[in-house]
Amino acid sequence: MANSRTLVLSTAVTQVPSVCLRNPAQTKSAFLRSATTLGRNLSTSSFQLKKQHFSDVGSSRMLVRASATTSSAGAGNIAKSLEGIQVSDPSGAKVSLTSLWENRKAVIAFARHFGCLLCRKKAALLEARKAEFDAARVALVLIAPGVSEQARIFLENNNFTGEVYADPDYAAYEALGVEKGVFSVINPKSGQRVLQAMSEGFGLDWVLSSYKDTVQSGGWIQGGILVAGPGKANVHYFFKDAEAGDEPNMDEVMSACCAAPAAA
Repeated sequence: MANSRTLVLSTAVTQVPSVCLRNPAQTKSAFLRSATTLGRNLSTSSFQLKKQHFSDVGSSRMLVRASATTSSAGAGNIAKSLEGIQVSDPSGAKVSLTSLWENRKAVIAFARHFGCLLCRKKAALLEARKAEFDAARVALVLIAPGVSEQARIFLENNNFTGEVYADPDYAAYEALGVEKGVFSVINPKSGQRVLQAMSEGFGLDWVLSSYKDTVQSGGWIQGGILVAGPGKANVHYFFKDAEAGDEPNMDEVMSACCAAPAAA
């Protein structure tokens, strides 16, 4: 099943020009051409893939939520999978991912990409709870696939006061086993969320979305929310987005933020 979804993803991104697109108009055209070509190529077997994909997503999401919030073994596996991964801060400096919660507790939002309008909405929702995170002495962090320049521009263009890092190699996303594929983006639920976000004033940042790697790969993966620390191995909660715009129960997130550290 995983290979099938990867094959569909590859079919979609190969329609995008390999040049480095920085012009918003070019980027819009590239996405539209990719989507149009993909639509023409969808077959009955692809439709069956779509139905199976949603079935798989629903079950895996519940398993991740249950294991991450209640099972020390599941939490340990998540922490171990993230060892050795580095992310980049807005200045370009490399930072160990697990160091972000080694000496403190942190809530880390993994976004689809820096220009995603649904991710901008998620960042705003987390920012609205910033005072609560601060009161609980929990750091607020956002990570997205991309380069440090995108992280810097994201901070400049959004009212987000947390820390921002870029994952240029998608290493954290691969380690966490996030959902990916065309149908994790193009589906009724995500479409409704996009319309709702647009009605609330959120829009796609075409500048950040026009970076070459974001155009070719970043649009087809999902993210999640992690609460961890202090201590590299202490993972309290992980919610894996089932599709674009999926959101965790914030009461669960806040509960995890107030959870006592695991005994050594």
